Amino acid sequence: MAIKEDITLRKQTEAQLNYQSNYDILTTLPNRAYILRLLRQDLVLAQYNQEKVAILCLDLDHFKTINETLGHGCGDQLLVEVAHRLQGCMRRTDKIGRLGGDEFLLIVHHNQLSTVMELVHSILETLQTPFILPSNDAEWFLSASIGITISPDDGEQVNVLLRNADIALYQAKSLGRNTWVFFTACMTEKAHRRQLLSQSLRQAIANQEFYLAYQPIVNLHTQAVIGAEALVRWESPILGQVSPDEFIAVAEESYLIVQLGSWLDQVCHQLQKWQALDIPLDWIAVNLSARQFHDSQLLSYLTGLLSTYNLKPQSIKLEITERLLMDDVTGSVDVLLEIDAMGFPLALDDFGTGYSSLSYCKRFPFSTLKVDKSFITDLPQDAESAALTRAIIAMAHELGLTVVAEGIETLAQLNFLQQEGCDFGQGYYFAPALLPLQFEQYWHRHHQE
Repeated sequence: MAIKEDITLRKQTEAQLNYQSNYDILTTLPNRAYILRLLRQDLVLAQYNQEKVAILCLDLDHFKTINETLGHGCGDQLLVEVAHRLQGCMRRTDKIGRLGGDEFLLIVHHNQLSTVMELVHSILETLQTPFILPSNDAEWFLSASIGITISPDDGEQVNVLLRNADIALYQAKSLGRNTWVFFTACMTEKAHRRQLLSQSLRQAIANQEFYLAYQPIVNLHTQAVIGAEALVRWESPILGQVSPDEFIAVAEESYLIVQLGSWLDQVCHQLQKWQALDIPLDWIAVNLSARQFHDSQLLSYLTGLLSTYNLKPQSIKLEITERLLMDDVTGSVDVLLEIDAMGFPLALDDFGTGYSSLSYCKRFPFSTLKVDKSFITDLPQDAESAALTRAIIAMAHELGLTVVAEGIETLAQLNFLQQEGCDFGQGYYFAPALLPLQFEQYWHRHHQE
């Protein structure tokens, strides 16, 4: 006697469940749980074979903008094509998985670092080819940032290596994206510092530890103080004086920049006070963060400020960085045109440090171009800095823009900029950022001379 049972359907169901638990449905790549299991196995195998393993954390640049612009359906199509291209770059011994969203993890066994670099260059190169979506036949361009860590040099535990690769990825994005960065030990200290700042920011806002300082802007031809740039400062009882280069980026990430951005009210209040004290300034320059710029309430907020403080829009110059514009060029044009129509002067800040696209000067309604201090520092002895600064000033004037030079610290730098026809300047040669009372004293002293 025998009892028989057909278990084909059960086995198929088990196989399907096993596949779904290990693979990403969209890209068919190993999912997060499975790729991490594979990484654990590879680390053990590499240790036995005395090999090194490179862990690459890859994240697509500005992918959120694509989802918001085209919809998640088109975003999914792009992810499928990206996964296909990444697989085409890899050797049979390499592994790739999708960690989630637009983030991928790559595992590369190697004995020479050149193997890893060949893969990185191949990935960035293959992503440069435009993507054509079947749904609309439009071309879309993508780039990626890559953080790289090496085992056993940087660690042997999966969680440690993932953390290291993520820290390196963050560094790659902060450098402007479309690049790669290898993890180094000093990055851990920076990450801890960034975490400490993030934890301290919210309490610092509540405790009113932030204040505004004003750096004078001088007409380089007449030496008259014609304006100022409002700069936010943080004096922490625990951390001491914190550089804006540190806390502004952290505030952007944590969305606290919107709360921090209330300094616009303070600027308008201060400008109103100085007008009452008969301290005539052509304008006060204020930097707009990415969060503020893309806030749907920005225009109504600016309108409310003018009404509350009875100011003319020409007295507030709004400064925009090149990197901010790259997030959404089309949307940025619309917002800037509306701001310009309201009468606010616009300045392109830190020109030369980002993409330095001449099309920005032509396409966007800027009235002022600010030359970054990195060009001014080596003037006039450095031939390249001198040539670039000279070209920027000439180009801006041809386009009808005024030029402000940042970071002037020496008489030699001032003389060079005057000879080249630069319109305005700011920097420690004239004065550092000053508290309101100090600025008033500086203005009166400067104009009495």
